[in-house]
Amino acid sequence: MPARGLGVVYTSPMDLSDADDALLVPALADEVRVLGETLLDGDLEEARFRAGLLATWGGMLGLTAVERAARAMCQALHPAEGPPGAGVGTAYAALMGAVEGLLSP
Repeated sequence: MPARGLGVVYTSPMDLSDADDALLVPALADEVRVLGETLLDGDLEEARFRAGLLATWGGMLGLTAVERAARAMCQALHPAEGPPGAGVGTAYAALMGAVEGLLSP
């Protein structure tokens, strides 16, 4: 079954040389920015949601580095009932780095 991400159907991993696929990278970067803002605002429920969303998109788009980093972010933000675990800052930096790596030529 084809994957769906950001309103586009994918049957294989993203080809960042394709103009349409390359437009998705800034959208991912913006999601990471918003995730950071939610962390600074202390809205952990929204941060958990956005980290999960990024992990899902990374998987659907074949961006394994983004998927792994977002899943690590999810782990750092749990348990859901309390404050986040250790390593949230490190996990966020890794996620940011994974997406920034897509922006580099």
